[in-house]
Amino acid sequence: MSAEKRYRCIKEFSVPLCDDDGCAVESGETMPVEVGETFYRSDVTWMNDVRLEGVGDTYVWLEVSEETFREHFEEEAE
Repeated sequence: MSAEKRYRCIKEFSVPLCDDDGCAVESGETMPVEVGETFYRSDVTWMNDVRLEGVGDTYVWLEVSEETFREHFEEEAE
C-alpha cells in the first residue's frame, strides 16, 4: 500500500461479508461500515472500482463502486 489519501465514512452502509478468498459468505451476512471509520484508497482493485484498506489496529479491506465511494466517503483534511 502506497502513501494514499485517507477517506472517512460520512454515511453508514453495509457490504457483504467475505471469506479468506474474497468471496461473499453463503449466509449472506454483511459487515457494517460506520460513520467515522477511516480508510486508505488503494491503487489496487480486484472486483470493484475502489478498494479501501482500513486504518488502525485491525486490517480490514473492502471494495465498492465509484458511486458508493462518492456517496459514503470524504477525503480527510491533512
